Amino acid sequence: MLASEPSTAKKVEPVGRTSVSTGGDPFTEKVLIECCLELFRAGLVVGIQDLGGAGLSCATSELASAGDGGMRIELDAVPLRAANMTPAEILSSESQERMCAVVTPANVDAFMAVCRRWDVLATVIGEVTEGDRLVITWRGETVVDVPPRTVAHEARCTSARSPARPARMRWSPPGARRCPGRARRASWPS
Repeated sequence: MLASEPSTAKKVEPVGRTSVSTGGDPFTEKVLIECCLELFRAGLVVGIQDLGGAGLSCATSELASAGDGGMRIELDAVPLRAANMTPAEILSSESQERMCAVVTPANVDAFMAVCRRWDVLATVIGEVTEGDRLVITWRGETVVDVPPRTVAHEARCTSARSPARPARMRWSPPGARRCPGRARRASWPS
């Protein structure tokens, strides 16, 4: 995991998985991009995915599904943006500035050296495994154990109608007196 905040790195053999987290500012994002470009030029990355759109849950299932093995991820090794995040929050935390990369065991040290050169924190959060299972653990317990294709490509899509928005919503600031017929309208984002 690459992150702007310090984190304890755990190495898990045989194939390293890393993920990236930046502070969200343009300079840090630019540093991450330059770091990734150097990693690609050096041939150190087997696969990579940003953590936008469903975060680690999507990135890990898509990367594992695209490969020819399974994957084991340790959520305890993931640098967190906030303390006390649940496994679901860690897995669904979205950011275009976070990356999850697959790196062969032989290239992990070189990968980490490039990240250090760019002052981008990298943390091994798991490994590619034999078989066809995506297994994710947190605090020693398995929280996900699925074939990655079922999440990445074969999930059943349903059409669900979102709850109807109220046509009008009444709102008053705390402590304000309510006057009949003079309530403010709340706006709903489009």
